[in-house]
Amino acid sequence: MREWRHLLRPMVRNGREPWSESRSERIVGRPTLKDLFAGTKYRQERDAAIIIANRRCGYLMTEIAEHLDMDPSTVGKIARGRYNQ
Repeated sequence: MREWRHLLRPMVRNGREPWSESRSERIVGRPTLKDLFAGTKYRQERDAAIIIANRRCGYLMTEIAEHLDMDPSTVGKIARGRYNQ
């Protein structure tokens, strides 16, 4: 089991995973990217925060990539769990 999956489990509400909700529902009251990535010192923490930002909070890959000064394709691979496998 991947280490970041435990971060996603508490987000399941009423048997629905948060990314099954529309983006407009996820962006209401979401934390800022600055808050989501505050205190991430290691790659695993950053990768988990990318997944949460995209799936739970509805941020676009391009928004996350711009905030982290990364290539959007790299952020997409991280979000899909296909980076450095």
